[in-house]
Amino acid sequence: MNKKSTLLILLCVLADQFSKFLIAKFLTSPVKLIGDFFVLEKNMNDGIAFGIEINRSIVMILTLVMLFLILRFMKTELNMKKNISKAAGVLIIGGAVGNFL
Repeated sequence: MNKKSTLLILLCVLADQFSKFLIAKFLTSPVKLIGDFFVLEKNMNDGIAFGIEINRSIVMILTLVMLFLILRFMKTELNMKKNISKAAGVLIIGGAVGNFL
């Protein structure tokens, strides 16, 4: 991974954390962006997918394992010379790290 990719991942993580902060601080009621089709709404979930309750330590370990597997897949199976593959990798890693925090 080069410096440019690392910087873009960092920017994704910062944008993720900043947007979560803004939502938590300022969104008090749903905001309709495109009629009833696209509504921005705050929803807190202490569990994992679908609100499944699980020990936080297990979630952290599973997140790290999945991140490792994704990185390995990207290295072995994807052509990381293509910009679309690089962009996908940056967004996936940035999102995973943002959720880990």
